[in-house]
Amino acid sequence: MANNDFYKVTAHKQAELDRLKNLVHEAKYEADYYEARYNALSEKQTRYNAYLNTSEANANQADTNKKRIDTLVQGAKQLFDDSGDLYKAIRHLKSETLSIDSEIKVLLENLIYNIDLISKLSNLIKTIKAQNPLISDELVDMINTAEVDANTAFDFTFKALKSSFETQILISKSQSAATTEYKQSLDLLALLIGHFKLLDVVRPGATHEVDADAIDAKSLQDFVNDMYDTAQTNYRTNAKAVELCDAELKDVTLSLDNAKLKLQSLTDELNAVEAAM
Repeated sequence: MANNDFYKVTAHKQAELDRLKNLVHEAKYEADYYEARYNALSEKQTRYNAYLNTSEANANQADTNKKRIDTLVQGAKQLFDDSGDLYKAIRHLKSETLSIDSEIKVLLENLIYNIDLISKLSNLIKTIKAQNPLISDELVDMINTAEVDANTAFDFTFKALKSSFETQILISKSQSAATTEYKQSLDLLALLIGHFKLLDVVRPGATHEVDADAIDAKSLQDFVNDMYDTAQTNYRTNAKAVELCDAELKDVTLSLDNAKLKLQSLTDELNAVEAAM
């Protein structure tokens, strides 16, 4: 009877020991599983943070480039407007100068006609004076003065006409330079914003031949804006991935800690049972 009881107790302890060993084995498997997941997620977190740092740097650089191109476009538009205003002002000045030039030419022609009349009249009076001493000396002096004044007026008018011609040459050179500057500013603006958008910038009345093949070409501003959009999208995507990875790692860390505590508890219990046998 005693032997039967002994065997029953021994069998009960062995069964408890086997149960605890199974539980420890399962707990160890669970702990190893969460530790493997923890290690994988830690590596993933490090990799994703590196991606995030790179995408953040790219996003910051893209933002800087976008601000620079926007500033450059504004400057190019201002240069285009200023060169257009300068071109119009020079063209208006040239028109006014041509009008003055025409008036000077008419005046000069009239002076030549009057000088010829005064010269003929002077010669006639002097001839009559030589034949008739009674002709007033005052009349001779008057015609001489008129002749001198007419020649002086002609000299001044001729100088004015010469100055007008020189001004025309200077204006023509200025107009040529202004035209070149205007075209260059137009080309710069087309490069920055594209030929299609340029049509909205060119003011009413201005003309510019737009290359049909270039309308669909991507401008420098379009390229920079695309790079900006891509960089911002990549940053948001990587930031979201890091956020999800951090949350998953937090959950796995908690599960790993619980699994380790469970394994330690079962291991201690198993050691106690083994020691009591």
